Amino acid sequence: MADTIYKSLGVLPHIAEWWYGLPKGFDCSDDYEQNPKLEETYSAIGNAKRYDPMKSDIPLSSELNGNNLKTINEGMKPMSYKEFMSESWHVEVPIVDNIVTENSLTTIGGDSGIGKSWLGMNLAMCISSGKKFLDHFPTKERRVLLAQFELTNGQVMKRLDILKPKYFMQRELIQKNLEILPKAESFQDQWKPLYDLLDNGSYENGVVIVDNLYTSVGVDVDTSKNQDLIPVINKIDEIMMKYKVAVVLITHHKKGTKEAPIQMDDILGGATITRWSSNIFQMKNSQVDNDLRVGKITKIRDEVCELYDKPFKIRFEEGYFIKGEIIDKEVAHYVEPSERWERKLIEDMRHYGEFSKKDKWDRDWLWSFLSDHQKWDKTPSNDKKVSRFLNRVIAWGFVEKLTHNTYTLVEIDA
Repeated sequence: MADTIYKSLGVLPHIAEWWYGLPKGFDCSDDYEQNPKLEETYSAIGNAKRYDPMKSDIPLSSELNGNNLKTINEGMKPMSYKEFMSESWHVEVPIVDNIVTENSLTTIGGDSGIGKSWLGMNLAMCISSGKKFLDHFPTKERRVLLAQFELTNGQVMKRLDILKPKYFMQRELIQKNLEILPKAESFQDQWKPLYDLLDNGSYENGVVIVDNLYTSVGVDVDTSKNQDLIPVINKIDEIMMKYKVAVVLITHHKKGTKEAPIQMDDILGGATITRWSSNIFQMKNSQVDNDLRVGKITKIRDEVCELYDKPFKIRFEEGYFIKGEIIDKEVAHYVEPSERWERKLIEDMRHYGEFSKKDKWDRDWLWSFLSDHQKWDKTPSNDKKVSRFLNRVIAWGFVEKLTHNTYTLVEIDA
């Protein structure tokens, strides 16, 4: 069209350039339907380039026939089998075995309040240091950009400070390789600013972790609708191809999925997200224990994975995640137990003769009961569990704290 205008009128037109990641056939009417402000249209006009007939590789109509067809985009020119196999293509390798692969999209999904942001921080610190993710999955050291759009900057700082002791031996590598994008205004399109950050190539072969999908897009994007997510996925794809980075996208589960076994379709955004993802890792709360999660790898490409579609336990200890054993009956973790272990323990204490004779007791007295009659080992982990137990039963009204380290059982009416 530009060539015809030039030859017919003798003027040099400008050619508006649509953003690379937009769907094929995207035009002004599509832009208006998604955003009446026509942001993509004005962006295309702003990026317009003057047509240069001396440099143009656009074929004339007379050339578009028979064997004289020219390839407009040399990058799309077909190659023979021998030519293709002779090229030195880059073969992507896992960065985190079974979880993150070079230049690919990983989606992490989970219920609200499950600790997805904690998990994202653990992943960022593991990749930036080469520490095994979840103390299990082998991890390669790479540069990491953590784009945290969910929490306030103060909350991110507080959580990273809590995690410091777990990564003390890796602190120098984390300081070298991990960068954090501070949170700006919520519910704006956060993807475009990432282009400027990645443009210098310092994250090549590294990882960008985005927490999370819902807060990374503008208010006009409905993350529950596949169609609305197509432009977002196109942006992610362009980032991965142009800057040679892996992207980890943290997102929510759909409503109404808490009591069923984890399935790939639980991911908010549905097929639009899952189809483009090379790896999908999901997590749900367990009703068996407040500090227990259920994890499952529901999609993987080009890797042998003994854990594929097998639920396994994940321990959650003060922001730190540790992989446990596989689970035989996954659904049992999503059903509210008829009697919580904390309440059963209180009842056992009431029926223990020494407690009934002692109005006041302390942690040492409680530990003697737990060791002798519950067979608990006094480990640092169990000592923290006792602290949480006391805080919980005090809040529930079963125990009263009289003074520092002095407690009593509360009489409960039948």
